[in-house]
Amino acid sequence: MILQLVQTYSAVSARYQVVSKDEVLYTGEYMPMQREIVLSKGNFPLYRLRQNPFQALKFSRQNPRSVRSMELCDCDGGRIGEIYLHREKGWHKPCWFQLERDNHIYRIYEVGLGKDGIKCPVYSQATQIGLLEKGPKVIDNLDVYRISVQKSEDAIVCILFGLYYDFVRFGNRGELCSKKVETRYIYTLNKEIRGMYDPTFSLKCSDEA
Repeated sequence: MILQLVQTYSAVSARYQVVSKDEVLYTGEYMPMQREIVLSKGNFPLYRLRQNPFQALKFSRQNPRSVRSMELCDCDGGRIGEIYLHREKGWHKPCWFQLERDNHIYRIYEVGLGKDGIKCPVYSQATQIGLLEKGPKVIDNLDVYRISVQKSEDAIVCILFGLYYDFVRFGNRGELCSKKVETRYIYTLNKEIRGMYDPTFSLKCSDEA
């Protein structure tokens, strides 16, 4: 299954569409007053990614190797998990993003390949279940991600991570622009992290839902 996570608006707030074969499957919106990102299907909210500075402080104290945390909540706002960046102790140690949902843990690795863009493989234990890809060129702060999954039920995990990732890594909140073109090359030097990217994974993902 191949999807695109497309940012359609970027200013103080942000809006997104998840598209498959020109069909909009989901929408996402960052609402600054509520300090949350809402993922919806049609007019019905499914999940909320919430900035809670007090919970984040508590969480970072309990887990001192975690930063940039956001609560993952259900449609009613009940907390069901967390997304954060996990850092190992030591400057040379690898780091990864971790998504916890309903007591299941996913690890996502950021692999920067320069002109070939960013690859973010998504793992459940030792098995890769998805891949998020982003090119180096962005127009008017509107980021576009390609999502590949072998099983359609794994798509929602990658979509939730994609919304979080764009918010914490490439959010341009408050910036209004027109005809802006930005090219950014990101390189990952850590061999262990680079080794988590399988360039054949997306070829194994059918374009059929």
